[in-house]
Amino acid sequence: MELKTRLEIFEMGNIPDDTKANINGSSPPGRHAVAPRMFCDICDAHETKDCPQQASDSSPLSRHHGERGATRPYCDTCEVFGHETGDCQEDETF
Repeated sequence: MELKTRLEIFEMGNIPDDTKANINGSSPPGRHAVAPRMFCDICDAHETKDCPQQASDSSPLSRHHGERGATRPYCDTCEVFGHETGDCQEDETF
């Protein structure tokens, strides 16, 4: 129902029982409620709760043992750490 229609029904005060059910979210007579999605959002092959990818353990946290706050050389040309932009061997830019 539209919001204005719902407001008018509430303003009337005398609401029939079947209208109360429609206002509270159940589907109107003759219309069926939409069934929830039963396929996995990740694989789209089975139910989400049965997904083997979702149930897998997350990978362990990496331990780089680097110093916090240390600056690392970064190349803007090839977008990798390890060398400065001026020292880049890539000739092609994107």
